[in-house]
Amino acid sequence: MYKNYKYYQISQIIIDKIATGQWKVGEKIPPEAELCQLLNVSRVTLRESLKTLAILGILDIVQGDGTYVNEISPASFIEPLLPLLRCNAARIEEVYTSRIIVESGCCSLAAENATEDDVACLGRLIEEMRQAAEDGQQERYSVADHQFHQKIIQISGNQLLEAVCNMFSELATYYTGKINEAPEAISSSLGDHVKIFEAVRNHRSEYARVMMSEHLRTSLLYLLKRQSDAEHPT
Repeated sequence: MYKNYKYYQISQIIIDKIATGQWKVGEKIPPEAELCQLLNVSRVTLRESLKTLAILGILDIVQGDGTYVNEISPASFIEPLLPLLRCNAARIEEVYTSRIIVESGCCSLAAENATEDDVACLGRLIEEMRQAAEDGQQERYSVADHQFHQKIIQISGNQLLEAVCNMFSELATYYTGKINEAPEAISSSLGDHVKIFEAVRNHRSEYARVMMSEHLRTSLLYLLKRQSDAEHPT
């Protein structure tokens, strides 16, 4: 629906000019009067387009100076979605399901792309998790758990997927700690991470995707159970 709006169409034209190098990063774009004539658009519509692109971080509007081009990155397009992750706990299942879809895809790519150094790094994190579990150090385990997931995302090599996954980062860190408060959850989690690690090490992309998906689904079930127990104590 919004694609029919004039400001949206103008925004796409401006993005195209940046993406094709007509307007370069750090460069000041033409003044409003010139842009209105160039794009055959009213000043009101143009300002709405520029404001939208500034919110996305694509443009930087400097009062009294002009409008400059910022570097376009995947995070620029993801940032406006962040308020969705600050919703109440009732939507955690929806958010977690989205994370499952995206992060399992990252894990599949990681299995395809992992180098010897990547595998060595993941192996060290597995050992850190194992030791923390044996010592009963829940917080230490959760830190290594989070680092393992971040490394998988990085190894995927897909910047857009990485930007999407990073949206979940703060939320995932908080809930990972909640899930890992249960000793049985840590035991299950460690087993899952070992299987994910082995899949990535052996470049079994489909198995890696399935194992990450199953791991996150199990984590979600633990989380929902803990929430239910907290809301309805026996």
